[in-house]
Amino acid sequence: MTQRAWRKAATPPGALAELGVADAAPGDGRVLVAVEAAALDPWSATPAGRVPGVAAVGRVIATGEAAHEWQGARVLVPTLAPCGECDRCRRGGAALCPDGAAHGIDGPGALATVLTAAARWLVRLEAPLELTGPSVAALGGELALAYALYARAGVGPREPALVWGGGAIARATAAILAAKGAPAAIVTDEDAARAALAEHDVRRPRKVIVAAPELLPRALATAGPRATVVVLTAPGFGVAPAADLGGALADEVVVTGVRGCHPDLVPELVALAVKGELALDTLVEVVALAEVEARVTAPRDRTLVATVA
Repeated sequence: MTQRAWRKAATPPGALAELGVADAAPGDGRVLVAVEAAALDPWSATPAGRVPGVAAVGRVIATGEAAHEWQGARVLVPTLAPCGECDRCRRGGAALCPDGAAHGIDGPGALATVLTAAARWLVRLEAPLELTGPSVAALGGELALAYALYARAGVGPREPALVWGGGAIARATAAILAAKGAPAAIVTDEDAARAALAEHDVRRPRKVIVAAPELLPRALATAGPRATVVVLTAPGFGVAPAADLGGALADEVVVTGVRGCHPDLVPELVALAVKGELALDTLVEVVALAEVEARVTAPRDRTLVATVA
């Protein structure tokens, strides 16, 4: 049987080209997922000619050896598929795994009728983590990146934090912080940062999240002594410019990059949505396959998910 997939065309921007994909039996420890919906952002990170879609939600329709218990399960497939065995993986650096891949970026994407995936990184969407609807796919994509930014920053309840940037990642990060009981403000300039901190009687923040890498110099200028500054460094989100680190070093500021979300963190994020603490309808835009070409290049402040089934 021939399945379908849609690859990213070189021109015009946002164009897709349909192609047939022959059925393939999943290998050991892998499953075949009938895709319901695929998370498409960040679109710019998908090379022309590759199938986009960084995460997926769907149902397992075939399994390889050591994965038979997944047959029939509705699952979330997150972006990263690390090997899980190398030294970087064992130290928690799944995003830096030399033998792994990110769906839709340096590996096959999810905008297809079927997707093969490693069973060890799937999230089973059954009680107590049962969620319905296509927007769930975003929990494996950009929303997972936002959760990784929160987790690496180590923001505690009632601890004020600044989120530098605009768009979907910044909104999602602020929403996650709110769900965790941490007051957060989205800012893009120093005046807005000072005004937001003044509301909490804070002059310089201890927790700073940079969702737009180009804003790193401004974020460093506002960080307080011994602050933690976490910067999004994932493909497709821009590059941080050279910054003067002299002041940050003098103040013992810790600067950390986040390239991706470890799959082990994704169930925690799913749990927030299950409990109603994270409203997916405010963070995710769901479109039909026919609308993808028009929407992927349009400005928006929600992450994009396309229905396939």
